[in-house]
Amino acid sequence: GGNVDGFGFHGNKGSTGNIIRGCRAWLNSDDGYDCINNSENVIYDNCWAFYNGYSTGFVSRGDGNGFKIGGYGQAPVVSSLPNPIPSYTVKFCMAYRNKASGFYANHHVQTGIVWYNNSAYRNSTNFNMLSQKITKSMVTGKDTTLDCPGFNHVLHNNLAYKYSTQRDTRNLGSSTNTYNSFSPGIGVIVDSNDFLSIDENLLIASRQADGSLPNVNFLKLKQGSDLIDKGKNIGFAFYGTAPDLGAFESNFSTAVKDISVDIIPFYPNPVKDILYFKSPFSGSIKIMDINGKLVYEGRLVSQLNVTFIEKGIYFLKINADNIISTHKIIKM
Repeated sequence: GGNVDGFGFHGNKGSTGNIIRGCRAWLNSDDGYDCINNSENVIYDNCWAFYNGYSTGFVSRGDGNGFKIGGYGQAPVVSSLPNPIPSYTVKFCMAYRNKASGFYANHHVQTGIVWYNNSAYRNSTNFNMLSQKITKSMVTGKDTTLDCPGFNHVLHNNLAYKYSTQRDTRNLGSSTNTYNSFSPGIGVIVDSNDFLSIDENLLIASRQADGSLPNVNFLKLKQGSDLIDKGKNIGFAFYGTAPDLGAFESNFSTAVKDISVDIIPFYPNPVKDILYFKSPFSGSIKIMDINGKLVYEGRLVSQLNVTFIEKGIYFLKINADNIISTHKIIKM
């Protein structure tokens, strides 16, 4: 019931290259992920946080944020802050039913945090961008800090689904807020009909054989959802004409010109050595990793030796007669 977090990173200056990926944090008495008083950048990628701030039976305990990113306390001494103050990236993460905020900027000072393609549901506040600015005290004349609405944060392609009287956002301030389900003018409505499942029991399913997070339908988009293809292309692989909103890219698309595996079949999938194509078309293919980095580009041929590609999940993009389709493949 004390100040216990699931994953904490509080590195010293010089502790660089930090990535927390593919993790689950739940039923921690305080926060799921916390990097308060940290001196270097951290990337949070494809992680889940749920039920934090509670003990079993949902007895209230500590703060209870899912992702508590950044910050140095409510009124830090400016001279004690690291220089430069680090920023952070939180991408393709999911926060559900945390007692406080799902995604929380935690009074972060001056620099912003990057939030890409995250999903938040049933948190007291789904996205809370509370910031601090450095200002000069009128009493002492010294630099001090002051809480304020968010600024310098960048939010793209995020999805917020509030429960009952809970809030989607707080303290957005002047943050860059576009292509999110809560952005002005986005023109979407989020409700339970957008998702294949909102069964929270799926969150504690066993991991997959390769050790990755379970492949379940929780908060994955249903075909026909208006959240599909509503995001901004920020360099990650996606299906259709644009990325979907949220942490889980769907196989469905609103694109009229998308073509299916039935038109350009390929096999096997998963693939170990040779990827075979049966197609009447001419065209090109690209293979990208899950971060959108191009690992192969070439002509559409009858077969492709992929032994040079490392094991993992990739996206295969086929351009045939100016019709484009994207497919997920697994390399064994």
